[in-house]
Amino acid sequence: LIVIFFIDIDHQIIPNSITFPGIPIALILGSTILPDPFLRENLLGFRDAGIGLLAGGGFFYLTAVSAKAILKKDAMGGGDIKMMAMVGGLLGWKGVILTTFMGSLLGSMIGVSLILTKGREWGSKIPFGPYLALGALVSLLWGENILTWYLS
Repeated sequence: LIVIFFIDIDHQIIPNSITFPGIPIALILGSTILPDPFLRENLLGFRDAGIGLLAGGGFFYLTAVSAKAILKKDAMGGGDIKMMAMVGGLLGWKGVILTTFMGSLLGSMIGVSLILTKGREWGSKIPFGPYLALGALVSLLWGENILTWYLS
C-alpha cells in the first residue's frame, strides 16, 4: 500500500505488477495470518477474505462502469478497482466499507483544498489510490475501535 501511495501520487497509475501478485498475497494473508481488523481475536478466514475481495473489486468496478456511463468519461482507473480487491482480501468486506469511507473523506477534503488553494478546477484528475491506501491503513490499525465507537 505504501508503494501504491507514492506511485499513484507521482504517476496517477497503480501498476498491474503490484496489484496482480498483491491480490492472491492479500487473500492468503487475510485468511491465514492477519487478524480480522474488526474482531481482533479471530482470523478473517478464507470465506470472509474472498467476500471482501469480491466486494472491494466488485463495488469499485460497478462504480467505475456507472460513472463512465453517466459522465461519458473515465472517472476511476482500473488500478483502483484491483487495489480495492486486494484490500478486500486483506481486510474483508467491513474493511472495504471503512476504507472506502475513509478514502473518500480524505480525498474529498484534499480535493476541495486543492480547488480552493491551488486553483484546481472542479473535475480535475486527482489520484484516488493514495487516499484509499490511507483508508486501508486506518482500517487495519483502528477498524475495531472505529466500529465500536460508531456503534456505541
